[in-house]
Amino acid sequence: MIESPCVGVCTLINDKCIGCTRTSDEISNWLFYNDNDRKKITKRCLSQMQDNKINIKKNQIGNE
Repeated sequence: MIESPCVGVCTLINDKCIGCTRTSDEISNWLFYNDNDRKKITKRCLSQMQDNKINIKKNQIGNE
């Protein structure tokens, strides 16, 4: 099985998934990337997802 950073949200805004943060090209070509490329993309996506989570929490705290 090929792993991916997909979290099942699958909504693109400005050519980027709001769930996993991959671009539409990365999603479309996922099966064609080699393992090393997929790992690099996944690492970047996980980092961006964590950053997004932190920013959401900061915004929630700031609005209280």
